[in-house]
Amino acid sequence: MIRTVAQLIEQLNNFDPDAEVRIASFGHRSAFSYFVGGADEFTTDDDTVVYLAEGGQEGYLPSGVRQGMGR
Repeated sequence: MIRTVAQLIEQLNNFDPDAEVRIASFGHRSAFSYFVGGADEFTTDDDTVVYLAEGGQEGYLPSGVRQGMGR
C-alpha cells in the first residue's frame, strides 16, 4: 500500500513517463476507470494529506487490468 508522496513517486519512477494516468475504482458490482483531475494538499491540526481528484469517468475498467490488480 502506498501511504506517502515519496512512495508514490518511487513507484511511478518505474513507469513510462509518457504513459496516461487513470484511477481504478472497484465498486460492489463493477470496476471503473477515471481520469485524474488534479492533486491538492490539505493540512489539518494533525495531518497533511495530498488528495488526487477524480476528473471524470472514462468507462469500465478493462478486465485484464482488473485481473492484473488482483480484483
